[in-house]
Amino acid sequence: MKKTHFKKEVNNKINIGINGCGRIGRAIFRLISKNKDMKVVVINDVNPDIKNICYTIQYDSIHGTFNKKVISKKNEIIIDDNKIKYFSKKKINEVNWKKYKVDILIDSSGIFENVKIITKNKNICNYSIITHATYNQPKIKTLIFGVNDENFDFKKNRIISSSICDTVAFSPIYKLINENFNIINGRLTTLHPWLPFQNLLDGKSASWSVPGDTFSQYALGRSAVQNLIPKSTSAVNAAELVIPKIKNKLKSLSFRVPTNLVSGSVLDVNLKKKTSVKIIRNLFRKYQNNQKWNIIKINEDPLTSLDFIGEEVSLILDDRWTSLNKQNLQLVFWYDNEMGYSSKIIDIIKKIKINNV
Repeated sequence: MKKTHFKKEVNNKINIGINGCGRIGRAIFRLISKNKDMKVVVINDVNPDIKNICYTIQYDSIHGTFNKKVISKKNEIIIDDNKIKYFSKKKINEVNWKKYKVDILIDSSGIFENVKIITKNKNICNYSIITHATYNQPKIKTLIFGVNDENFDFKKNRIISSSICDTVAFSPIYKLINENFNIINGRLTTLHPWLPFQNLLDGKSASWSVPGDTFSQYALGRSAVQNLIPKSTSAVNAAELVIPKIKNKLKSLSFRVPTNLVSGSVLDVNLKKKTSVKIIRNLFRKYQNNQKWNIIKINEDPLTSLDFIGEEVSLILDDRWTSLNKQNLQLVFWYDNEMGYSSKIIDIIKKIKINNV
């Protein structure tokens, strides 16, 4: 396959299209706005009110006010001299992305139907990034930094899944521990903040990926602000897409918790090789000091979840809780499930650019 060369402007920026301007779409938008090498040129969302889209970009109850004025004129979102075309189409292929010279299309809608459309329409864009895990999709390759980013083939794989926040966080430390000490088995427990599809008061458990359907985990329909809600998690299943040998090694459980941002997890594994806490800590510090991308950050301070809002890393290893009982290792880590996760999409864009220079 021939190398794709981006259609660059005088300012040499990569043109980005965003399909789905929800929590992740807006987080990605904010991160792109801080990068001189890229800019958003098209946004598509099911919300028909462009003024409301501008409002949600401008003001955010967690991340604060956007640092530039966001206004709309007809079908354009205007920020300084940047005019972004806005569409309100249900299906991703109802927008002619190539017409607006979009180099990389980010599907942050979370809608399964859009994934099927992307896989059936190879020419929808030069590259497509899907911001969730995809299963039984041979045309889609998952990329997770710290796991398979070094050998990822961008010539063969132009539809890329960025997996889910939990998997992006735990996979790099699982791989590092497994390569050095051989993990026999273990358990992953995640504590995940509420998400937009949940209810303030008890109601139906609405599906986010198939609009109109009722999600089978009925407990997710209970009040998000009042409950700790135990649920299954796809974190380990998603990891199998990049670490096949993890299958049947880890059990997992998740709790949806009544907080607005930042997830926490406990990884508890049994090791085949003997080691010590000192050796493990040195291993992670060496990794942190030598990493090419912002994957692992080590914390030693007595912090809580909100202290990690805005961290643009895959995970923050909370070294206060690293412990070893014979060959049973316990690790506690945090991750900003919006900005931290979205920062890895930005890194994927940077990797694509590097491989297309």
